[in-house]
Amino acid sequence: MRSAVAQLYPALANGEAARLFASDNPACTDGSQLCDFVYVDDCVAVIRWLLEHRYVSGIFTVGTDRLPAWP
Repeated sequence: MRSAVAQLYPALANGEAARLFASDNPACTDGSQLCDFVYVDDCVAVIRWLLEHRYVSGIFTVGTDRLPAWP
Protein backbone atom coordinates (compact mmCIF):
# COMPACT_ATOMS: atom_id res chain seq x y z
CA MET A 1 0.00 0.00 0.00
CA ARG A 2 1.24 3.46 -0.81
CA SER A 3 0.95 6.34 1.61
CA ALA A 4 -1.84 8.85 1.16
CA VAL A 5 0.72 11.45 0.09
CA ALA A 6 2.14 9.17 -2.61
CA GLN A 7 -1.37 8.40 -3.86
CA LEU A 8 -2.71 11.95 -3.82
CA TYR A 9 0.31 13.98 -4.98
CA PRO A 10 0.13 13.14 -8.72
CA ALA A 11 -3.52 14.23 -8.94
CA LEU A 12 -2.99 17.35 -6.84
CA ALA A 13 0.12 18.30 -8.84
CA ASN A 14 -2.04 18.20 -12.00
CA GLY A 15 -4.69 20.43 -10.41
CA GLU A 16 -7.15 17.58 -9.93
CA ALA A 17 -9.26 17.09 -6.82
CA ALA A 18 -8.19 14.57 -4.22
CA ARG A 19 -10.30 11.42 -4.15
CA LEU A 20 -10.76 10.12 -0.62
CA PHE A 21 -11.73 6.61 0.38
CA ALA A 22 -15.36 5.75 0.99
CA SER A 23 -16.19 4.34 4.41
CA ASP A 24 -18.15 1.15 4.90
CA ASN A 25 -18.59 1.93 8.61
CA PRO A 26 -21.59 4.14 9.44
CA ALA A 27 -19.73 5.54 12.49
CA CYS A 28 -16.92 6.81 10.24
CA THR A 29 -17.61 9.43 7.59
CA ASP A 30 -16.02 9.17 4.15
CA GLY A 31 -12.40 10.30 4.19
CA SER A 32 -12.08 10.35 7.97
CA GLN A 33 -10.52 6.89 8.28
CA LEU A 34 -7.32 6.62 10.30
CA CYS A 35 -4.65 3.97 10.48
CA ASP A 36 -2.43 2.84 13.28
CA PHE A 37 1.33 2.71 13.14
CA VAL A 38 3.65 0.02 14.41
CA TYR A 39 7.37 0.12 15.17
CA VAL A 40 9.30 -1.78 12.50
CA ASP A 41 11.31 -3.71 15.11
CA ASP A 42 8.02 -5.16 16.41
CA CYS A 43 7.21 -6.44 12.91
CA VAL A 44 10.70 -7.94 12.64
CA ALA A 45 10.19 -9.67 16.00
CA VAL A 46 6.98 -11.27 14.70
CA ILE A 47 8.71 -12.45 11.51
CA ARG A 48 11.60 -13.89 13.51
CA TRP A 49 9.17 -15.68 15.81
CA LEU A 50 7.36 -17.16 12.81
CA LEU A 51 10.67 -18.34 11.33
CA GLU A 52 11.48 -20.07 14.62
CA HIS A 53 8.01 -21.66 14.78
CA ARG A 54 7.59 -22.98 11.25
CA TYR A 55 4.60 -25.12 12.23
CA VAL A 56 2.55 -21.93 12.62
CA SER A 57 0.90 -20.70 9.44
CA GLY A 58 -1.80 -18.25 8.49
CA ILE A 59 -2.42 -14.64 7.68
CA PHE A 60 -1.39 -12.27 10.45
CA THR A 61 -2.12 -8.58 10.87
CA VAL A 62 0.63 -6.87 12.82
CA GLY A 63 -0.49 -3.57 14.28
CA THR A 64 -1.32 -1.84 17.52
CA ASP A 65 -5.08 -1.55 16.95
CA ARG A 66 -4.78 1.90 18.54
CA LEU A 67 -5.27 5.09 16.59
CA PRO A 68 -2.75 7.91 16.94
CA ALA A 69 -3.63 10.78 19.25
CA TRP A 70 -3.87 13.86 17.04
CA PRO A 71 -3.60 17.30 18.60
